[in-house]
Amino acid sequence: GVLGLGALVLGARSAVGVDCDLASLMLARRNATRNRLQLDLRAAEDAEREDWACVSLYTPSSEQKGNTPFPVGLPAGDRYDIVVANMTSGPVIRLAPLLAGAVAPGGYIAMSGIREEAEADVIQAYSSEGIQVAR
Repeated sequence: GVLGLGALVLGARSAVGVDCDLASLMLARRNATRNRLQLDLRAAEDAEREDWACVSLYTPSSEQKGNTPFPVGLPAGDRYDIVVANMTSGPVIRLAPLLAGAVAPGGYIAMSGIREEAEADVIQAYSSEGIQVAR
């Protein structure tokens, strides 16, 4: 959420914010409303408790009836000029196919939250998805 809000403040035409923490999603929605920003907020579809440092892991059940507070996952088929991820190496590596597939041709992925000892594994994961990695 906060990365999407930052992108909009810096001039992005649109932004999608994905998080596995319900409190973060609710706070991002409130901040978007307060600042009159159109941020598409979504729950992470692939969150695993051991990978995510979440306060409240939020993964709506597929059997849940009625409306959920946030749609789950990225919009199908959408590609983005810039994908920004602030996660630890576990989910960054596991989500390499999803994040690499979300980047438009000629686009970029910017990552933070990766420890130096995991750098080679992250580079390998994205290189194998056809992403040219630069430090």
